[in-house]
Amino acid sequence: MVNGVPKAIKATREVGLVFEYNPTVGTDAHTINVSFSFESIALVQPTRKTEIRLPGIDHPLTIEQPDFQKRSVTTNIMVWDGSTVLLGVFEPFLSEKKENTGETHKVLALLTTRLVTPGGQPLHKYEESASANEKP
Repeated sequence: MVNGVPKAIKATREVGLVFEYNPTVGTDAHTINVSFSFESIALVQPTRKTEIRLPGIDHPLTIEQPDFQKRSVTTNIMVWDGSTVLLGVFEPFLSEKKENTGETHKVLALLTTRLVTPGGQPLHKYEESASANEKP
């Protein structure tokens, strides 16, 4: 407190897109089970303002608190070693009043899997022309 007035508290929060994944090798040593999480965090304007009164202070204090919008989706897929998959997230864009604007955010990601030995060598050798359906 300075002269009976509380000090400002400042905190930061990450905003944007967070993409996390957790691969697990299948018991057959040819498939990979992957858990994906996409999280979108955005700052919604304007910030919320709240007035409070503290004992001993003759004027109200205004507290500004930002409003964050967080959306997330989680999914699991199973892919063959050496395969490539396309992942997509399409989410509606919300206005400041949290109403659907008709616009969408599109996030696409390509994931190529490859099982390797501790020395970094491919665990399996596949023909380049082989499709995912032809793998064991």
